[in-house]
Amino acid sequence: MTADPSRAPERPPAWWVATDQGIALDGPYDDWPVALVGHARTIARLRESLERDRRPELFIIERCVAVAPRWGVLTGAWQHFRPSP
Repeated sequence: MTADPSRAPERPPAWWVATDQGIALDGPYDDWPVALVGHARTIARLRESLERDRRPELFIIERCVAVAPRWGVLTGAWQHFRPSP
């Protein structure tokens, strides 16, 4: 079964907390300062989850560095994050 793109309309660009692999973890946010607060909360939850799973500290750091507030849109049926200029 393929995803139906009509169920995922494209939104206008906004701030998202997203990974370097294009996975949106939180958002959308209208402005940068609010996105920074969302980023801090997301990092705290991510770190807590990875520590609970007893991941090595270097792995936790790498995963946290890969997450940042980014400007862009979610595209396609799977809502993949795409940066916007």
